[in-house]
Amino acid sequence: MKNLKKIVLAADGVMIARGDMAYEVAPEVVPIIQRKAVALCRKHGKISIVATQTMGSMVDNPQPSRAEVSDVANAVIQGADVVMLSDESATGKYPEETVKAMRDVIMYTQEHAAVSPIDDIVERGNNEALNAISLAAVELAEQINADALIVETKIWSNCCNCGCKSSSSSNLCCNKFKSRCSTTWLELCNSKFCTPRW
Repeated sequence: MKNLKKIVLAADGVMIARGDMAYEVAPEVVPIIQRKAVALCRKHGKISIVATQTMGSMVDNPQPSRAEVSDVANAVIQGADVVMLSDESATGKYPEETVKAMRDVIMYTQEHAAVSPIDDIVERGNNEALNAISLAAVELAEQINADALIVETKIWSNCCNCGCKSSSSSNLCCNKFKSRCSTTWLELCNSKFCTPRW
């Protein structure tokens, strides 16, 4: 836990492999690490992947358990970029049903629940004015159901600020550096990515 922030900053993305992690820490600690790791990834513009036993019972059963549905939905609400299947689709008896069940949970959750704010999980940045402007821009975009939030800036952190505060709005960042813009928003958007037309 003490090196989690350093790991996130050094990585391009983070996979939260809960099965392996449970060998290193007590099982009750795993959800707390998952929540903090996803929040740190959102704050610093890194991809987060929640993996291991997301729909484990579907290796042998055609329907997920209620606990598994809640697990996947909570990963979406936390702001994870990816919720990953492994045994369920690789060697399970019901791979197609598993993918469909997971998709249904993800889509329903994205449509009916906002992504949790991260300020109560990880510390805020030093620039309070930038935080306030970013939050206000995202809240306004959500209130008017905007199709996109366009951030025109030369400062990459402005994009990160809006991205980590966003819940369900589609986001598009326009700045001086085209490749940086595309990469940043591909990493940060939680729902869909709008490709810029250059």
